[in-house]
Amino acid sequence: GTSKVELFDPFGLMTDQFTVEFWALSSGGSGFRSPITCRDLDATSGQRWGWTFYANGSNQWQFDSYDGTVGPWNSIVGPAVAQGQWTHVVGTYDGTDMNLYVNGSLAGTVANAPYVLNDLTPLWIGSGATEAGSGQAGSFPWAGKVDEVAIYDRALSLTEVQEHFAASYGVATAPEINLDPQFTWVRVGEPVSLPVGARGLPLLTYQWQKDGVDIPGATGLTLELAAATADDSGMYKCTVSNPNGSVASAEGELYVLADLG
Repeated sequence: GTSKVELFDPFGLMTDQFTVEFWALSSGGSGFRSPITCRDLDATSGQRWGWTFYANGSNQWQFDSYDGTVGPWNSIVGPAVAQGQWTHVVGTYDGTDMNLYVNGSLAGTVANAPYVLNDLTPLWIGSGATEAGSGQAGSFPWAGKVDEVAIYDRALSLTEVQEHFAASYGVATAPEINLDPQFTWVRVGEPVSLPVGARGLPLLTYQWQKDGVDIPGATGLTLELAAATADDSGMYKCTVSNPNGSVASAEGELYVLADLG
């Protein structure tokens, strides 16, 4: 549907440092869908201010923030959006760095991220493109539900995010994989993003492996390679652990196509 909640800023919610926290349940849809947005756009120049959360066109969580320019903007792409399941999503900005957390785990960071707040157009829950103006239909409608939205005038810490997730999620459970790494091919020099999906409590830790060997520092929901080399070709999996157990994902192959030119 196209239902949304529109909130102007009577209580000074939009600040230069912030946390946006919410639970979202996706019931489908395609393309970009926004559960919560506070963004302004100059349609003539292309300049943007504020921030947006999306389920993007690849059905992954995405947190964007804008700095009043025409781009490029700050963007963090996280794990896959689980259909029909409530998901805890948190975005933070401490005046320097922005972070995206999904189900209590850090999904990504942009360091030294320039940001300019949106103090002209409303905050929308359930839709995007707030620059459409008050009372307008907007675009990027969210297909599903949004609950327990909270906005803070500071960046919550990882510990606070994990505590909020654990308090809402309930009983301790062993890890379960709900998204395995998929076959991916890229050309030499192109970036690589291999996500894994998992759930469980207490909160999870991650260790990626290539051809059965731990990759140093690869301990997040998504394995990121800035520029693939031929040596990066191989089989990748992720072991997910918490005090209740551990589980390894299925292997996904990364094939790096050599540049023959």
